[in-house]
Amino acid sequence: LRRFSVLEAFEKSAFASELENMQREGDILHTNTIELVDERLSDQLPGVEPGDLLISCLFTNTIAIVSVESGKVVWAMRSTWKWQHQPTALDNGHILLLDNKGGRPRLGRSQVIEFDPVTGERVWTYTGTPANRFHTHTCGSCQRLPNGNTLICSVADGRPLAFTAENAIVWAYVIGFFHDIFPPAARSGPNRRARCRRLGPPDGAPPRRPRPPGLVGP
Repeated sequence: LRRFSVLEAFEKSAFASELENMQREGDILHTNTIELVDERLSDQLPGVEPGDLLISCLFTNTIAIVSVESGKVVWAMRSTWKWQHQPTALDNGHILLLDNKGGRPRLGRSQVIEFDPVTGERVWTYTGTPANRFHTHTCGSCQRLPNGNTLICSVADGRPLAFTAENAIVWAYVIGFFHDIFPPAARSGPNRRARCRRLGPPDGAPPRRPRPPGLVGP
């Protein structure tokens, strides 16, 4: 068991400048994601090894990789995303990320981004449409499904939805369980959920019941 200070990981690295915009007290970084790195990223990012840690620091609008060996940040990136959540590696070597506040205002301000971590090039974006605005002020999740569709959680209205690479919504569900654990000022709806994830059948077993078409993969 090893323990890392994310603050010290930045301070001891060549990426210390990423701390310039951090909060000065309290929850100074708001690290909201951690994912083990594998060959999908280590094969293309110098200094990154399998088993390193991909993290997201909301208050600095930064995603980074921390070396388990050295305890230092070995890769970091900022872009136009703001208050991001859940950067995750894709099979094509890209990173998928939920951008809570960096989207276009007329479509809701939130977006899901797929980008190349080597060049920073954005290769795909979901921003919602005028008819289906996408805005999740806080929290949220994104997951690339086996069939190429993307599953996200729109937190404020308790609505997971899946859409194609052409941004066509193929499945949506409004969570019907309501609660009052959030104070009124902190919620848009009492059925809000922080994230969602599609789980496959255990050990390759067939699913017990048919899956909605938008969530089915090959």
